[in-house]
Amino acid sequence: MIDNAVRTAIHEVLDRMAGASTPGVALDAIPADWPRFVSGPDAHGFHFSMRPAGAPEMVDRMYGRGYGMGRGTTQMEAILEGIAWIRRCVPEPDDILGTLKDRAIALTLAADALNDLYVRLEADSSEEQARVANAEVQRLASAADAAQYAILRHLGRGDPDGWDDSHPLNEAMWTGQATPDQIRHYS
Repeated sequence: MIDNAVRTAIHEVLDRMAGASTPGVALDAIPADWPRFVSGPDAHGFHFSMRPAGAPEMVDRMYGRGYGMGRGTTQMEAILEGIAWIRRCVPEPDDILGTLKDRAIALTLAADALNDLYVRLEADSSEEQARVANAEVQRLASAADAAQYAILRHLGRGDPDGWDDSHPLNEAMWTGQATPDQIRHYS
């Protein structure tokens, strides 16, 4: 499994290569420790292949066998086709902040919904069911608090001693009191 740092590094290189104006500029964007080749023209045009550091085995095997990952009538076409092929093999980096926000929103909504059930059960004099629901509300609320705090930690705005006061929602995130809308738009 490729971690996010490797995927990010590979996609940054691929983005620079894809934005290049000439094949030479595209090839210069490749780090020196990444093996690569451009060959041709032959009966099938030009061929391009490279092996990014940390790439998955499929990329390594393809490069190791000497197969072109991209082919085209020009060097640039072959390079662009090779870039597209590698992008299919190396997934985009995860949006960690987006994932953290989705988790915090889901847990916050679940805790709120269960709390509404608890209030209804308590009003209906269903004491035993209300007690069970309240215990689950507390468990979910704790998980929602931790999920909101994880966003602060990811952004470097929270530590065990407190939160960074520079953002108006930091205290709400620190205490787990942010609403789903506030979480969604927090940056």
